[in-house]
Amino acid sequence: MNILFLCTNQVTRNASGGIARVTVNLSELFSGKGNRCRMAYFNAVTGQEDGCFEQSLNLTPQNELQILMEQGEWADVFIIQVQINKEYLHVIPTIDAVREKHGTRMIYCLHNMLYPEVAGNNPRFINYLLFHKKGSLSERMTDFVWSLYAMLFPGMATRKIAARKQYAMSHMDMTVLLSDRFVPELVKYVHLDRDRLTGIGNCFTFKETLPVDSLPQKEKTVLMVANMTERAKRVSTALRIWKILNGRIHDWQFVLVGDGEDLEYYRKLAQRYKLTNIRFEGRQDPLEYYRKSSILIMTSAFEGLPMVLLEAQQTGCVPVVFDSYESVYDLIDDGRNGILVKNNDYRLFAEKMYSLMTDRNKWMSMAKECLKVNPDFTTDAIWDKWNRLFNRLGVE
Repeated sequence: MNILFLCTNQVTRNASGGIARVTVNLSELFSGKGNRCRMAYFNAVTGQEDGCFEQSLNLTPQNELQILMEQGEWADVFIIQVQINKEYLHVIPTIDAVREKHGTRMIYCLHNMLYPEVAGNNPRFINYLLFHKKGSLSERMTDFVWSLYAMLFPGMATRKIAARKQYAMSHMDMTVLLSDRFVPELVKYVHLDRDRLTGIGNCFTFKETLPVDSLPQKEKTVLMVANMTERAKRVSTALRIWKILNGRIHDWQFVLVGDGEDLEYYRKLAQRYKLTNIRFEGRQDPLEYYRKSSILIMTSAFEGLPMVLLEAQQTGCVPVVFDSYESVYDLIDDGRNGILVKNNDYRLFAEKMYSLMTDRNKWMSMAKECLKVNPDFTTDAIWDKWNRLFNRLGVE
């Protein structure tokens, strides 16, 4: 089978974010099963290309139609990794033209929760937009107006976003969500046949899990691995939580791994809060941090199916997470292999962390459960779901 990945950004080793890592994993998985993969992308990214792609093609407004037509003749299926917002709606007519001429199957992958533009809008975030976000005044005011609108009228804002998703998904043969748990919320606003929707999660990133006998050597470190951006990751909330714990816990470190437009804002916020035992490491390969750390925290306003939770569990790093997205229940059984906290209750989050940090037996029990491989996210399980999908679409 010939598969073209249509991506927003070129997949390189410098590319950040979960979509790039998922694309690499899928290309390796599909290639390992004897399929041929290529990549077409809109935005170039510096660095060596990653993944198992025999060819990659940079799309421009001048060559987009020609290249995708040529790839449509070669490919049995397009796997569309582009998150189709206003900027990329223009690709829909091209997709239709390719399908009409070559019969190429189109699979749209939605890599986030359904309506992230509506999530996380509250007075604190609006304050951040007005006084701390980088960018021109006009850009900040545009974001401010939308966020205020979404906060005051979430139903109307959701319908507006859903209309765009309706347009994109109605032109696809299949839409793949990261969890079947997202389907009920999707069909409230997007009118689409249920048989054109399916849930396929991400597979484990690392080839091996941490040995159980390595758990006693783990350090008293709380880890956060995230893009340093406020809208999605709410790192400022993590800093507020650490402020609560700072006066109660003195022998633990808080380490933040990741880069992004708000990194300097967070450094200054940590200084203003007078936080101690905290380090910002910037963009790093997170594997060694997972291996050393005991607890991973995630304070995101929204997620799809975050790779960092799978990675943390593979390395016995117990996650403590807000329940701000439905798919988190696919990954965490509260109190067994992680802790779930009611969204936005940052004081309860701090208390749950404190309980885990001060009870080594409790932590050890959860860490051991994390290391038990969840069969739903093995490469074989994920390939089986994709293979069944290909067969449903008549692609072999």
